[in-house]
Amino acid sequence: MLVRTFAVQVYGISTPSMRNTLHPGDYVITSGLPFGTPIPGTRWSTPRFRDPRRGEVVVYGEKPGDPPARIIKRVIGGPGDTVRMVDGRVIRNGRTLDEPYASPILLDDEPLAFDGPYGVAWHLAALPAEVSATGYRPTRDRWGPLVIPPGHYMLLGDDRDGSRDSRYTGFVAREQIRGKVYRIYYSIAPQKSRFPRALTAARWGRIGERVE
Repeated sequence: MLVRTFAVQVYGISTPSMRNTLHPGDYVITSGLPFGTPIPGTRWSTPRFRDPRRGEVVVYGEKPGDPPARIIKRVIGGPGDTVRMVDGRVIRNGRTLDEPYASPILLDDEPLAFDGPYGVAWHLAALPAEVSATGYRPTRDRWGPLVIPPGHYMLLGDDRDGSRDSRYTGFVAREQIRGKVYRIYYSIAPQKSRFPRALTAARWGRIGERVE
């Protein structure tokens, strides 16, 4: 129990938002030790050795469910960074990122709504001072520039076509980031069911892969 609480945790992947890095049916090993882990029943946390780094895959927050599940995305920018996307390419501080992990964009672009459950009205407050909010019309593949505030991060899914990430839900506070994803410890194809499923449906080639 101590190891699971403070050192290593395992999460299952149920959506394709991180493909091709992670697929539904993957189970990943994570650890909160680098970032500090809350001690249950107290206001304390284990020591924080460092902050999340750009490019790392991390686990954070909670999404509704029974039990609630953690969310896994990639750190694209940190405090003080200016980030934007142009034609599906992420630009951070004026430099286009080389993102071999990102899935190819296959769907037509679509506008981001300012209202509703995934409304992006918060974008307006994050625009740099020299950028006018008048006429700002972000889309899924073209938005920003946005300045990440102190103590926050921008997290995106590797499947930019189908990930509900910081483009929609806003920047993620440092305190919400609970751990770094390290390896795939087991992987099973969800659609296969021939007995014994744990063996016949296992994706042996993915087991033990490092998550980068």
